[in-house]
Amino acid sequence: MSTTPILFDYRKTQPLTKNVQNLSNLETAGSPYSQKIHLFCAAAGVTIKSCEQAPVLPRPTLDNLGITYRRIPVLAIGKDIFADSSLIIDVLGALGQLKSDPAAKAFEVFANSLFQVALRIAPPALLEPSFVKDREDIFPILGDKDYASLRPSALADIRASFEVIEREFLARGTTFIDAFGMNKEPGFEKKDFPKLYTWLANLPSKQAQNISDEEAVEAIKNGKYIVQEAPAVRNDPLGLKLGDSVTIETTDSTAGSSPQHGKLASLRIDTVAIELENQLRLHFPRRGVLVKKV
Repeated sequence: MSTTPILFDYRKTQPLTKNVQNLSNLETAGSPYSQKIHLFCAAAGVTIKSCEQAPVLPRPTLDNLGITYRRIPVLAIGKDIFADSSLIIDVLGALGQLKSDPAAKAFEVFANSLFQVALRIAPPALLEPSFVKDREDIFPILGDKDYASLRPSALADIRASFEVIEREFLARGTTFIDAFGMNKEPGFEKKDFPKLYTWLANLPSKQAQNISDEEAVEAIKNGKYIVQEAPAVRNDPLGLKLGDSVTIETTDSTAGSSPQHGKLASLRIDTVAIELENQLRLHFPRRGVLVKKV
């Protein structure tokens, strides 16, 4: 495949906090999911390009491509667009040289669980109202009236997870910890988790070439489909036919807040794809999405 994948990525910025000077080493370099994708590419030897987007809505370039699904990163390879980091990793994994690990999906579930806990540790005084308003639809916990009371339990939860990483995952030698002042909390210092801190310090930096919105759009519109679509899986619980008009949205966001409309182009056991009016095809994992006929 000669087409270089393009990742619509978070622009490196500091949008979600104020009074940043009071924190240590706080910098929003995209999102944990963006970082995971870039780290995977570095490990697997996969070359991608990065088209950075605003961390909060609106995102005119994606709007102009007909993409109303609001979460980024999303990956474009020709006219095929892939949503959700788990699916993106699977797609890039097929292009790379990294051997698959039978435990990879288990680690993914662990990481996703840890991210949900991490949503509860930000000191409320540091959250910008504009960021909270933008994210409430997909992370309702940020709008909890008792949000401030969630931090202590969340810290305990994360510390227990760090213990698993330190004592089990990294026991054989196999940046988020600096955020929101976590590394200053008792029990979260380098002496408490030396392997974890060393592991984080050795992670590679982003290698992707940045390209402009115009370059990305041109490459996508002039691209070809790279996914060979198959007949719809038999006895699918949705009872849909290819060509049906549908909406797709994530199950953990506010219902109806950012549905993606399109015609059903593919229905597999593990993925579902819709074709937009401009003939782009948007692919989603089956897990964690709600598909409805309209």
